[in-house]
Amino acid sequence: MKTNFYFKKVTLLAVTAICIVSMNSCDNSDTPDVPSPADAYGSFNGKLAMYTETAGDDSLELKLKLKKDTIYFDSFSVDSVVVALEGPTVGGAIIDTLSDIAYKVGYEPKMSTAQDSVYMDLKPEPFTFKYNNGTEPKVVKVTVKPTEGRKSSYALTPKKLNFSLDVAEVSVNDEAVASFEPVHYGFAGAKE
Repeated sequence: MKTNFYFKKVTLLAVTAICIVSMNSCDNSDTPDVPSPADAYGSFNGKLAMYTETAGDDSLELKLKLKKDTIYFDSFSVDSVVVALEGPTVGGAIIDTLSDIAYKVGYEPKMSTAQDSVYMDLKPEPFTFKYNNGTEPKVVKVTVKPTEGRKSSYALTPKKLNFSLDVAEVSVNDEAVASFEPVHYGFAGAKE
């Protein structure tokens, strides 16, 4: 009987040891993470370049955030729009009086075939801002579109975000500005 008791004890100990070893070998820590659009979420620092055919280009340092399916600007630059509407002298004075314009651009994310980038199908909405040029208050409605022929994306390595937008149309006090020259915006930045 003693032999049978020891045999059961040794067998139970062996089974327990096998279970512990097999549970540790099932740990998923060695499995690489599968990339997803959520890898793009975060804060970015970069340069926003603005360009018009006649005025040339300008740029500024910008910080923005990507969260879920939206790009958030704490301060979207409308300097080029104001200068295009009012001219450089009056426009410059107006720019100094403007408050920061918060703006957000929705997008549909899609992983690249190689799983190394998140492509973004941008879905910008129009926005408005107000200013006074010294003679009358103005409400400006800005229509933003993705730049044709340019893909917007986040590269997983080296964690860079690139996108392009065009301010294609502007109306002032509900009247379209036919002479408005489109302003092209391009952002290139790195994740913090």
